[in-house]
Amino acid sequence: VCGILWNLSANMVRGSRPLIGPEDIEHIVKAMQNYPDSPGTQKATCGALWSLATLSDEAQNAVASKGGIDAIMCAILLHQDKPDLLELACGVLCSLSVNTRNLKAIADAGSIAAVTELIRNHMSCSALFQTSCLFLHNMAYFDTNYAEEASAACSSIIRAMNENPDDATLIRAACCALSSLAANAEACRERIHACGGVSTIARARERFRNFADVWSEAEGALAQLENEGTS
Repeated sequence: VCGILWNLSANMVRGSRPLIGPEDIEHIVKAMQNYPDSPGTQKATCGALWSLATLSDEAQNAVASKGGIDAIMCAILLHQDKPDLLELACGVLCSLSVNTRNLKAIADAGSIAAVTELIRNHMSCSALFQTSCLFLHNMAYFDTNYAEEASAACSSIIRAMNENPDDATLIRAACCALSSLAANAEACRERIHACGGVSTIARARERFRNFADVWSEAEGALAQLENEGTS
């Protein structure tokens, strides 16, 4: 059932009539809680929750209020060797993190440290890296208090850029995250400078000068590192 919901809702746009009510999301969360060791169940439920959570604030609030955040964190911690599952779990966190009502609960669950560890351990997995970076970007952007906590990820993000210099989508996600982190915490700016991040970002900007979206993210990150930020 979760797989069907995932497939049906994946191509729907925000504001569409929901396939299920917010109260029904509890059943998806319970499936995660009842079968924590099943990668297949966890993948299907995470995919369904991610798709549903992108459609409305009500769905996001339902995931958070019905125990979804803890269930997602359990999936991340128990399935560290399943990058496709981890990508979906991070995707749910990304969707929830655009709703400021959920930020504290997400942070209190240990998500920032856990996602930082995913970046460190899976930096060659582009899809997972992208969702991880987007999550950290959101947490820093929507509440600057979480930017400093995410500063530990900066060196791993720079390392991933150095190890995957030709992956345009990875570079774009990295620069987007670094821009948000640098804009909101001195600790992030210091770490980026310390690990040679400015040179890495500058090289990426030059390499992708004909790719407007990548170039603009790199340019934005460099701009944040050249000023005093907002923290």
